[in-house]
Amino acid sequence: MLKAGTFAELIGVSKQQVNNYRNNGMPSIKKGNYYYFSFDAIEWLYITGKREVKIVKENDKNLTLTERKTLIEVKLKELEYDKKTDKVVNVELARRNGAKAGLMVRDTFSSLPDRFIPTLPISEEDKHIVKVKLKEEIYNSLLRISQTFNGK
Repeated sequence: MLKAGTFAELIGVSKQQVNNYRNNGMPSIKKGNYYYFSFDAIEWLYITGKREVKIVKENDKNLTLTERKTLIEVKLKELEYDKKTDKVVNVELARRNGAKAGLMVRDTFSSLPDRFIPTLPISEEDKHIVKVKLKEEIYNSLLRISQTFNGK
């Protein structure tokens, strides 16, 4: 996210022109006394034809060093904003939470036979047979799920 002045510099217009665009519907976010602009604003300019916008990538060989630096700064500012607004997830935290959730699911399903079978009004021998079959089915189901998420 960029403040109006930085955004104006990026697209090559005055700060007043950015405010005019905003008043005409260009997407922005107001925080306190400031307006911030993101890629959505650039997209709006492109779609509405208000300004000719050239979509560039940092590896474009035709970019000047200044343009390349500005583009990278914009991307870094958007990433910082996304991180502050929790749009970016910490990979290690996601892995840890995913592993914890997986273990919880496994333990919950694996304990089902021990919790459920004793309540059945059947003989002990039948309870044992049902318990063994159910544990086997749960194990195989969890294994298939695990292999699906491991790309197998």
